Amino acid sequence: MRRLALVVFWVGVALFLVAQASPLVNRVSEDESTLVYDGWRVATGQIPYRDFFQFVPPGTFGVLAPALALFPSRPETAARYLLIALLLGASFVLGLAVERAGASRVCALGLAALGPVILFPMAPFSLHHWFALATAVGAIAVLSQTWTGSEVVWPWICGGVLTGAAGLFVQTDGLLCGIFALLTALGTAQSLRGLMRRLGLLFAGTVAILALAFVPLAFTGALPDFWRDVVLWPLSHYRKPGNINDVPFLGDFPERLVGHWNAGGDGVGFLFLAAAKT
Repeated sequence: MRRLALVVFWVGVALFLVAQASPLVNRVSEDESTLVYDGWRVATGQIPYRDFFQFVPPGTFGVLAPALALFPSRPETAARYLLIALLLGASFVLGLAVERAGASRVCALGLAALGPVILFPMAPFSLHHWFALATAVGAIAVLSQTWTGSEVVWPWICGGVLTGAAGLFVQTDGLLCGIFALLTALGTAQSLRGLMRRLGLLFAGTVAILALAFVPLAFTGALPDFWRDVVLWPLSHYRKPGNINDVPFLGDFPERLVGHWNAGGDGVGFLFLAAAKT
């Protein structure tokens, strides 16, 4: 019975996400259209940064391009369903990790559902921020398996891979995951040798995933363009005084809550969606 309830829970979360992915519920956004279009350009053979400007790191195109190549006639739909799969996977892993850490199943499932049910409806679009969040959650869940003092190798390698992947979606997310991974290594190592072993495994996993992104850029001569678009341009332009991104941390949160609540509509069928959008 408990297993059946667990299946019903995750099926319900999946159906909720599918409803959110529908353009009848949430129209395609401007930022989403830009990323999906650039992903389609990569799927058709263009090289990011060399053939077109984009300040988003290459991880987004690495996951979007294969999905858009498989479903070229419905690019936005393919991108949204890809995101749903990643969010579900990360949330499921997070729930398992929290439960194994000693929390009750209800608490673990509640925390696991926070992202897909509460946060995702606030911006239900295929954006690089969600890809970064999914990989960051995966990194935290995997690395938390080392808190028991186990000397198993795989969490450190996988944690490094997911940390690097988070940075390939959003630079600052990768940095925060790296800090978490470093603190985890420092907190679990019993000796200098153990610490160096952990850091080496993390480094190996991170380098492996970064190589998948940057070696192709190097072979196509796009690394200088990458540096210009992804590093230099955001530093000098992304938060210019007076532009749309020039807001303090959480400065627009209250108005976003009001807007998402109102977007739920007056129909009874949208009450749950509107409630979730808070």
